Amino acid sequence: MTKNNLTNDLRKLQSTPIQLDNNQLKSCLIAEKLAKNAANGKIIINSEVQKIVMVKPKPIKKKKIVDFLKSSRILPTITGHVLMSTTRGLMTHHQAIQDQTGGIILAIIY
Repeated sequence: MTKNNLTNDLRKLQSTPIQLDNNQLKSCLIAEKLAKNAANGKIIINSEVQKIVMVKPKPIKKKKIVDFLKSSRILPTITGHVLMSTTRGLMTHHQAIQDQTGGIILAIIY
């Protein structure tokens, strides 16, 4: 895929919500798509429309994820997710805790 093709794909994504399933969350290219799609404020995960809020990327260690979520009250509901970029691809905070990996917080999905 050339850079121009990728740029065109990202432009198209700005007007439509991203559709993902759990397997696609592990793809590294999705981080770029999320950043370009943030203005839309919506994302589709497992066929359900979710709201998405992009945040300033924040590195976080695996041992600190739970403490960070509790102290900052970052999630509006218990069903929300924090989307993280890890060395194993994109993951929700639940997946990162299970896989015992840290990463960079990119967005909040609720």
